[in-house]
Order: sequence, then structure tokens, then C-alpha cells
Amino acid sequence: MRTGMAAALLVAGTVGAAAPNAMAMQVESAAGEAEIEAIGQMVSDAFDLDYSTQKDAIRDAFIQIEARAKASAVRFASDPETSLKLRELQAIGAFYAAQHNDPDYGDVAGQQQEIAWLDETVRLLGPALAARGGDGDHYEFRGAAGQLFDHGLRFDDPRLAEWSAMRVQANRYRVKAIPDDWFEKVLLAEALYDHGWMTRDQALIDEANRIAASLPVDELRGSLRRKRDAVAAGEAPY
Repeated sequence: MRTGMAAALLVAGTVGAAAPNAMAMQVESAAGEAEIEAIGQMVSDAFDLDYSTQKDAIRDAFIQIEARAKASAVRFASDPETSLKLRELQAIGAFYAAQHNDPDYGDVAGQQQEIAWLDETVRLLGPALAARGGDGDHYEFRGAAGQLFDHGLRFDDPRLAEWSAMRVQANRYRVKAIPDDWFEKVLLAEALYDHGWMTRDQALIDEANRIAASLPVDELRGSLRRKRDAVAAGEAPY
């Protein structure tokens, strides 16, 4: 009898403990959703600023967005989906901080800060997009990867090949999202020529050739034609 009572008390205690835990999880989840919404509003507010007169203010707003989202992603790390969304917002903050930074060409320190933000963007968005089959912020991922490719060439950065591979993947996501847009296919083919040449991967060059051959003549823009012809002549396309 006493054993049965003890077991019943133990079960009751377990159920009683589970209820507060479930409640705490619900509260934490709601707090995470509220934080995502608040940071999303910060993004909207930043875009509402006037670029012609408030460019630096826009940059500073996105720096704040990046910092808050980064801290919040750590805070909500126990909730994978909430943390992932916050990391995506962190990437948005970093990307648009870079877009509104605009250092002079000779400002190497400013250029390096821009590279740091762009690299942060691709390292956050790459896994997020992969987890969702390419759905998400592929526009920013492609923009950051393309700019990093250009920076990598200029500064002979050892991460160039990695950024180039990201650029190819980003353009694949864009073509998947907008399959009927010839311009997206042009950009993918250009990325394939560059990366195929860089890595000596003939399969990528062959893929670029097939895309180029499939394009209407009036969609085959000069930059793609030059890359195609350079590779065919055994010269670097970039």
C-alpha cells in the first residue's frame, strides 16, 4: 500500500514538474518570436530612411541590427528555429551595413571592414539557405558572394576560391527561385566560367557553355560573351 502511494506521488510530482517546464518553453518561444518581430521592424525602419541624405544613419542602423540579432541568437540558442531566424537577421544587418558603408577605393581599412561584413553574411546565410533548400535570403547571399569575389581578386585573398564557390551556389539558388529569368541564368553562367577556370573544373565550364548556348542572342550580354571566349582561348575570364 505504501509502495503504491509512493509511486503515485512520484508520478504526480513528475507531471507537476513537466507543466512548469512546458509553460516556460512557451514563454521562451513567445519571447523569441517577439524579438524576431522587433528586429524585423528595425530593418523596415532602416529602409524607410532617405538614402540621399541619411546614408550613414542607414549604415549605423544596420550595424545595430546586426549586433542585436547576434546577441539574441545566442540568447535563444536552445530554440533552433528561432536562433536560425535571428542569424538570418544578423546577416541582413551585416549585408546592408556593408552596402551603406561605401569606402573610397583607396581606403583599405574601410574595404576590409566591408569584407568582414560580407563574409559574415555568407557564412550565416549559406547554412540557413542550405537548410531550407535554397529558400530565403538568396538575393543578399548572391550579392555578398559576388562582392567578395571581386574583393578577393583585388586583394588576392586566400578565401577567394571559397567565396567563388559560394557565388556559384548563390546563383543556383536564384535560378531555382526565378527559373524563367534569362538574366539570372546569365549570372550563373558567368559565375560558372570564373569558378570552373579557377578550379580547373571542366564540368562547370561545360555547364556554363550549355547555358550560354541556350540563351536568346539578345540575352547573351557582352560580359558573358567575353568570359566564354576567354575560356575558349585558354585565358582567365576575370
